[in-house]
Amino acid sequence: RDSLRPYVYLSFEELRSSKGIDLMLVVKNTGRTEAKNVRIESTPHLHDMQYAFPSEYHIDPFLNHSVILPGTSFRVYLAEINYVRAYKSSQKREPVFDITINYDGPNSKSYHHSYTLDFRAIAFNKLLPIE
Repeated sequence: RDSLRPYVYLSFEELRSSKGIDLMLVVKNTGRTEAKNVRIESTPHLHDMQYAFPSEYHIDPFLNHSVILPGTSFRVYLAEINYVRAYKSSQKREPVFDITINYDGPNSKSYHHSYTLDFRAIAFNKLLPIE
């Protein structure tokens, strides 16, 4: 019975652009049914990382999605990698965020998952160019 439910999870990925390396939040439903009323919360709010620095994107990564179909995902811009590197000094804390995803499955059964997104490793990876 658990196999006939949504499984929504988070990850992040790097996307190379003409301006450098962008950090993207990825939300994916790997389950066999749709996820409804998807809500994502963060402490501290990831807006802190976005709005601490100028950006042309400033998209709310915590859009509430009414439905995420099985096998689909969406990506949301978080920040340029150098902004992540500067986060600690500007915000006076490490770039670590506690994330909770809440969503409903079939018959309105509720699910929630908690994650910690720790950007310290990606922000200070010696393989990435530092400007």
